[in-house]
Amino acid sequence: MKKRYISIIKTSIIISLFIIPLLVIYINSGYNLAYAAYVEGNCVAYYKDKEKVIDIYNKILDKNKDIKINEGIKFERIITKTSSLNNYDSIVSNIKASLDKEVDCLVLKIDEINLGILRDKDRCEDLFNLVKEHYIRVNDLNKEDIINTSINNNIYYIPYRAYESQIKTPEEIYKVIKELDSSKENPIMSVNIIGIKNDIEDIKEDTTIKSTDEYYMGEFKVQELGKEGKRRIEKQVNITNAKVISETMIKEEIIEAPKNKVILKGTKNPIGTTISFLERPSRGAITSNFGARWNNESHHGVDIAGNTGDPIGAALDGVVNKVGYDSIYGKYIKIDHGKGIETLYGHCSSISKGKGDTIKKGDVIGRVGSTGRSTGPHIHFELRLNGKAENPMTYMK
Repeated sequence: MKKRYISIIKTSIIISLFIIPLLVIYINSGYNLAYAAYVEGNCVAYYKDKEKVIDIYNKILDKNKDIKINEGIKFERIITKTSSLNNYDSIVSNIKASLDKEVDCLVLKIDEINLGILRDKDRCEDLFNLVKEHYIRVNDLNKEDIINTSINNNIYYIPYRAYESQIKTPEEIYKVIKELDSSKENPIMSVNIIGIKNDIEDIKEDTTIKSTDEYYMGEFKVQELGKEGKRRIEKQVNITNAKVISETMIKEEIIEAPKNKVILKGTKNPIGTTISFLERPSRGAITSNFGARWNNESHHGVDIAGNTGDPIGAALDGVVNKVGYDSIYGKYIKIDHGKGIETLYGHCSSISKGKGDTIKKGDVIGRVGSTGRSTGPHIHFELRLNGKAENPMTYMK
């Protein structure tokens, strides 16, 4: 036994003495010890670092989890020329080519648009979820508050055979959809979302008008500034893409009540003062003043030039107390402003308010015309106190 052991040692030493010089010769002459890597039976790389090739292979599989592997990756020890060793890019390309097989898959069609080739219906669902999540974010909703989501389009799954390299991931198709949507008026996919939305909203303050004899008609003063309030609301929303179709209030909580703005409105009679409380009914030039005329007639108002159809604005807040037609005034409208004060607007082509209507200063009450006794389109504007004509120019701004 001892002699046999010694014989084995001698043989190993002799072989080593023979091989080592050969290896030195190979290395010095441009040869290297390396590995030949095989994927699915195909040689994909000559490389010195076996672990590096395994790492490249695993990373490719991680990005293509649907690829079915039969043989996996195998290695063989070789001696090869340095010039025959593969670089990183060629190893990646060779592994992908070796894994590229023709497989059953499908073409996803939305309405009349082919979106691309996907592995199966599960991958289509992954794509739909990506699109739905996009619109959930766009509408500022939380995923946990979603009641239901659906795709409103016609969806077609067309059976197909393609190489692995032709099959797209859901993420790749999603990117294509976003790019197409950016150039289209209507999104490719119509996504309906029903969910719960929580918001904090402003509550507009109201305005309270208080009448007072401390100020003249046409004068206003802010007694108290208003302030918006806030409320927390919970509502169910029905949304298609980014358009709200309907909202249903579920509950409301007032965080801060609004404070009303209080305005004092003057009611003191300004006739006989220098207060300019009347708004001009029109911006046209005065063509005939108040008072005596060349023909000894008394003009009970002023004439303001205008074009037929120009708007006529109310000079002061009030209530319409008469609308009619007169051979002199033509079509006219009269407004009662309280305290015995009235204004009249004559020669109108049309009147847009009726008896009993509440009017605010500046409201359009009619249109300039030339009805009645008139030589051209204009407004005949009168101011009366208890039926007596007053010069409106004294009180117009």
